[in-house]
Amino acid sequence: MSRPRHHLTRRLLTATTAAGLILLSGCGIEERIVHLQPAPTEAAEVGAPLRIEAAEQIAARVLGEVAAASSTEEVQAAATGPAVRVIGARGISSGSTTAAVTVQPTPTILAVSAGGDWPRAILAATLDETTQVQSLHILVSTAASERFKLYATAPLLGGTAIPALGDFSDGAAFAVATTEEKIAASDLFTDYGSAITFPKPAKVDTVAIEDAYATSLNRNAKIQADALGDLGKVAQTHALVADSVASFATADGGFVALGQMVRTDKVALSDKAKELKIQDGTLQRLSGKKVVTKEFTADSLENLILVAPKGSPAHIVGAEEITLRAEGT
Repeated sequence: MSRPRHHLTRRLLTATTAAGLILLSGCGIEERIVHLQPAPTEAAEVGAPLRIEAAEQIAARVLGEVAAASSTEEVQAAATGPAVRVIGARGISSGSTTAAVTVQPTPTILAVSAGGDWPRAILAATLDETTQVQSLHILVSTAASERFKLYATAPLLGGTAIPALGDFSDGAAFAVATTEEKIAASDLFTDYGSAITFPKPAKVDTVAIEDAYATSLNRNAKIQADALGDLGKVAQTHALVADSVASFATADGGFVALGQMVRTDKVALSDKAKELKIQDGTLQRLSGKKVVTKEFTADSLENLILVAPKGSPAHIVGAEEITLRAEGT
């Protein structure tokens, strides 16, 4: 099945007053090809939990099954955890029951988890030759009797790169968060969300916010707030999905991580505003509203890739935004 486009889409809202109309536009990210560091090559069969050929076959099988899935049951048979969440969200946003992952025939294997214990994980990259967007995928097997499933998947931003992950035969340290236990990357995603909150962001030194996603969000939130003026207020907050975070150690002692947050956008109208017209079709469908008179709220899944170099601030190298739900009064 084909994959719908889920880069940051334009949202148009219109606040009506006696004086006229105000157009509020959302944010957008240009989808471009990015450049990955060359995948590590496997040495002779010494110490590697998986040989690269086996990892390639597993990744091709799993991603192929996800891409071919035409029902919720088929998605759940090939994917788990955050991947099921993002695939389901893509389906909600597009109005279909599922929305799968389009992959190239042979995924590039970047790393496998070190050691022979479970969970065992594979980090792979693919290129969508139609959109020229590259994506990272984490595949996980939780036990010797369990097949690998797609655990996490997210697209890279244009102009970004993934650092080298060391020698393939050594494997790379893999960590995964749960709802009860954080990993190092969890706090960095939380810090990032705090730093891009609008209108009162927190000051953090652990994460940089000069990436295309943060820049776009901030710019467009300001445009919307300025356009509303005294007719209402715009607010954006970001909440980490605790069990969505997984990371692989990089050769420089840092890590690359995939994680998810839920962003809440809220427009609260003042007494001076007559109404807010919802012009975006997806927001209309999810909220069941074309006009509100008090407030409008939309939640979006932020599907992110973060790189944390050792000794330097972390930064976002991948981002995808998918509308989950919307409501208004």
